[in-house]
Amino acid sequence: MWILLFAVALAHNLIPFKNQSLLLEQIIKVLYLFHMPLFTFCTGYLVRKSRRTAWGYIKKLLVPYAVFQLAYVVLGFVMLELGVIDYSADTMKLSVVEPSSPLYFLVCMIFWRLLCPIFDEMKEDRIRTTVFLMLFAILISLDSSCNTMILPCFSLLPFYFMGYSADWQELVIKIKEMKRAKCLCLLGTYIFMVLLVPYETILFRVNVSQIEGQAICVLTTKVIFYS
Repeated sequence: MWILLFAVALAHNLIPFKNQSLLLEQIIKVLYLFHMPLFTFCTGYLVRKSRRTAWGYIKKLLVPYAVFQLAYVVLGFVMLELGVIDYSADTMKLSVVEPSSPLYFLVCMIFWRLLCPIFDEMKEDRIRTTVFLMLFAILISLDSSCNTMILPCFSLLPFYFMGYSADWQELVIKIKEMKRAKCLCLLGTYIFMVLLVPYETILFRVNVSQIEGQAICVLTTKVIFYS
């Protein structure tokens, strides 16, 4: 997990320099192709193993969210008043309801945990459910009005479900038994996505005029690996 945390931090720190180097741009694409999806997958798997009740789990998330989001709002207001920073609707939203940058994941985790009883009924048909969730995520993401709280709740939801419904031992066995041709196919598809798919679209924030089905390529690879 600490490797994923480092990958997330590294990707965000490299973004301001993405236009200065082709190598940096490719590194960012690679990181965005796996860091948050895999992070979400692990979250789903660990939630299934947790013995906490739904309310107990949510309380554990609400406290740090309330504390840090309030601190973010207060600090942001002070910095704006002092003229240290300029207001930007993209980076500085003084709202207790809509989370600041890293805290959105806590909101996602609360939302996903509430869906777990439904997932318990659906995980027997996990392939079909995963495909449905992926297509639904794309439809949600095509709506440019989705904010930073709504979008990731749905864009990462398929990966959470995959982690929640996966049999880890079975998954490891499948990876070990995977034929070389299939491994090479997956590797080739991954390299293709890294080179051609804009990293901004990886989490299904799709630009309709530019994407032209490229997100489907990302989703297809995830389904191939999962099945």
